[in-house]
Amino acid sequence: GYIKNVSDIEKIAVAVSDNGTPILLREVATVRLGPDMRRGLVELNGQGEWSAGRYVPDFLPHQFEDGRALVLLYPDALVLDRLAARFAGGEIEASGRVDLGQGAATGYRFEIAGRNLSLRWPPGWQTRGDAELTLASTPSGRQLSGIARFDRLYYFQEIDLSPGQLAQRLLARSRVV
Repeated sequence: GYIKNVSDIEKIAVAVSDNGTPILLREVATVRLGPDMRRGLVELNGQGEWSAGRYVPDFLPHQFEDGRALVLLYPDALVLDRLAARFAGGEIEASGRVDLGQGAATGYRFEIAGRNLSLRWPPGWQTRGDAELTLASTPSGRQLSGIARFDRLYYFQEIDLSPGQLAQRLLARSRVV
């Protein structure tokens, strides 16, 4: 049957005495209800969290949504077989691996593809396009290589002008006829 309340949990047999009598959980422990668990939460190196298919990095104005991933764990490697998510108005896919030696990362390589992304990063920039990138460890550090194709690329800078100053600048521009 299903567990419906604390009493059902207390009646679970956890062992049998020497004379064959069941030892119930309530005889060896106190059973209480606690707060609801937060499900699907993983913190990534203290720099955001992956929860219910959503990753919210603290250094970007965007979040990864509807994330789906398959991670394989081996004694000598951690393999990201496939990751797919919605990101910055588009789709992103990634795969790769981290090689392990003596319990620590010894190398990594990831392939990342983004389609129809609208990024507001770095600060001041607005971009729209696709990218195919590789991030890999090298003996001298990390290397990011690949191609980014932009449909649009804008740089915005806030200028503190009053309406009068703005009108004056617009009227002062020379016009080509």
